[in-house]
Amino acid sequence: MRVICDRFPKFVLGFILVSLVFYFFIHNQTAVEADKTIKSYRSLWFNLAFGSIYLETRFADLIRMGKRKPLFAFLIAQAFNILVTLAVA
Repeated sequence: MRVICDRFPKFVLGFILVSLVFYFFIHNQTAVEADKTIKSYRSLWFNLAFGSIYLETRFADLIRMGKRKPLFAFLIAQAFNILVTLAVA
């Protein structure tokens, strides 16, 4: 049980808590007024997430793995990920 508690992503609990607070304690009109601000933050975090993917990638390590197949596999997977995410957004 301790292993599950250690490995469980804590942000899920925060998401559930914030969802409950917004559902039960925030008035509809307040949520409508805050919509524009929330959308701007959503765009900011979306862009930061894609920037982080780039910054975390070590292309030299992918190339050194041999015959550049891992590099091409990574690039194809990331291109697919970007296209799907943009379609959903």
